[in-house]
Amino acid sequence: MRQVEVSSAIFVGGAKLRRRDVLAALAWGMAIPAFARDAAGRLLVAFVGLASEEADRPLLGPIRARLAALGYIEGETITLIDRHAAGDLALSSRQIDELVALGTDVFVVPGPAAARIIKTMSDRPIVAGGLPLSDPFLFASLSRPGGTVTGLSSFGEDLAAKRVEVIREALPELKRLGVMHNGTDPIYRDWGEQSEKAAHAAGLAAARLMLTTATDEEIDRLLRNFKQDGGGAVLVIRDFLTHTNRATIGSKALVLGRPIIAEHPSFLSVGALVGYGEDVEAAMGRLGDLVDRVLKGEDPAELPIELPTRFRLELNLKVAKALGIEFPTSLLARADAVLE
Repeated sequence: MRQVEVSSAIFVGGAKLRRRDVLAALAWGMAIPAFARDAAGRLLVAFVGLASEEADRPLLGPIRARLAALGYIEGETITLIDRHAAGDLALSSRQIDELVALGTDVFVVPGPAAARIIKTMSDRPIVAGGLPLSDPFLFASLSRPGGTVTGLSSFGEDLAAKRVEVIREALPELKRLGVMHNGTDPIYRDWGEQSEKAAHAAGLAAARLMLTTATDEEIDRLLRNFKQDGGGAVLVIRDFLTHTNRATIGSKALVLGRPIIAEHPSFLSVGALVGYGEDVEAAMGRLGDLVDRVLKGEDPAELPIELPTRFRLELNLKVAKALGIEFPTSLLARADAVLE
């Protein structure tokens, strides 16, 4: 019998469930789904991130914690493998090939780009975060996805206007807003367009800063050109390129005196002025709930894609001081967290 070793787990192909494994699963209220368990009764869940391992860690942590809270024990009832491509889509395809060959039961991903790659390579269930409100390739509708993908929509398009509203309150003298996003993915291009429209509706000029390779040189060029053109603050849309390179974006923007407004709290630790978006920890924990439901036999085609219900406003006083910015008391009073 051939053994395949990956991470710290050993998978033995072709073994049947033992009676004690069935009883153990029933003891924690599970129906036994039509998944291939290994000899120890473990199911295989694979986290696939297109960003770096360091950038993905805050996203994977709440998923792992939620599965543990639901009674899954890594190494005993479940094996959780994670792979990270650091923006290399070719590498991600090879990683997904490996995970499909290992017999992954459920894929969990933090964004739509990874979900799209997996869907082209496998018919296994996918639980995804950061989904758009509409994507005919990934799902038929939010209420009834109809395929192999379910998860959470990031509500990115509808949040654009609210995020611009926060920017205007923080920076009332702002005239020109930059929108930095992944320029290679149609979903993030759409979100960039929505943010640009929201800026125009709020009376701001706007410029799209589209990343294609996210090298230090490209980031520096885009930000310097934006400043030379009279640009003020930069709204950064989180995707696998901007998330992986957030430290470079934050440091270069700070050197150039351009305030960064981001949707992910991890940007504040690398120089963003304001963060406003869905509560990432709560959203990733909810992905863990959906993985649990799929593992218990529910069909992702019938699991509605959920919209975010919790949002966080975070402010960075240290960056504000460095840039000579004073937050209005109204914004400080509403902040969920203030970084000093």
